[in-house]
Amino acid sequence: MIKIVTIKVSELLKTAQQLSNDGIKYVNIDECESDEELPKCLSFAAYSDDSMYEIDYEEIDHVEIK
Repeated sequence: MIKIVTIKVSELLKTAQQLSNDGIKYVNIDECESDEELPKCLSFAAYSDDSMYEIDYEEIDHVEIK
């Protein structure tokens, strides 16, 4: 089953720029399913070269295109 999350390019660019500015080389991108409280979104988790801990970045919410 194909799952699609539609996001604003400007929001994706903002997140990518933040990751780049932080020196992140790789990022995990996960789709978060919606529920009664939260919308469907993409979440971003990265690891820096000097840390073994995951760094969470702001999620980008799905947008409905009409």
